[in-house]
Amino acid sequence: MNPLPNKSPEPTPVGACRSAVAVHGFCSGVAQLSTLGGKGHAMKTITLILLCITLTTAAAWAKDYHLVTTQLRGAPASGTPAEFPVVYVLLAPDISGQLNPMVYKTFDSKDMELDIGVLIRSGIIAPGSVLHFDPKPDLERPTDAQIQSLKDYCKKLGITLVVGQTTVAVDSSPKPELTVKSFSFIGSDTTLKQVFDKIGSPGMPITSLLIAWYPYRLSDGTDVQIVVSTSDSSILNVVHQDAKGHLIEMLYSKKKNDHVA
Repeated sequence: MNPLPNKSPEPTPVGACRSAVAVHGFCSGVAQLSTLGGKGHAMKTITLILLCITLTTAAAWAKDYHLVTTQLRGAPASGTPAEFPVVYVLLAPDISGQLNPMVYKTFDSKDMELDIGVLIRSGIIAPGSVLHFDPKPDLERPTDAQIQSLKDYCKKLGITLVVGQTTVAVDSSPKPELTVKSFSFIGSDTTLKQVFDKIGSPGMPITSLLIAWYPYRLSDGTDVQIVVSTSDSSILNVVHQDAKGHLIEMLYSKKKNDHVA
């Protein structure tokens, strides 16, 4: 009498691996291995265990990285207007694992693509990782074509570019009642509360470690940013700029006022 066919469930490694990660072609590989008899069964189990270890290790290596938008800031040379150009900073480690920010003037530039490619090919950024692009609502955004181009490039290299949703911290619609003259009362003794009481609050500020920006959209489509210290909320600068972040006029500067005083 022929023995009944073996209908026992798959060995534990198969179930564990299936629950850990879904892999294209994995089931077909299992089907081929299951045709092996006696000795092949042990080899199948070993192979599946090694495959699970490999996939788990690859998943552990995959991480999240960030590409952020910011502005170059600094005191201008005497007699020249200050400009705050938009730049893009790739926050990725170097070969030693230390954070090594890389700054680019142009989104999806050849330099940016080259550096991302080197990071991936060298194993610093593992395949399967996610690169988060974090735009800022108050700064000029790359075009859809530029973003799609970088998405396609990252996909070719085995990582994913995810574009973050920009949460506008203020009402960006033009306010008919606000003009540059609306901010002329701000001086060395003016507090942030006095500003809010007089012209209203724009909402949540855009913050960094040392300073915060309160941006107001004016009736002509330009912006005024009130820059304050995060330590004591004192007003440091009041900057009038165009919609792309280029300086039009410094309406108030605490440093300049202190120097005159």
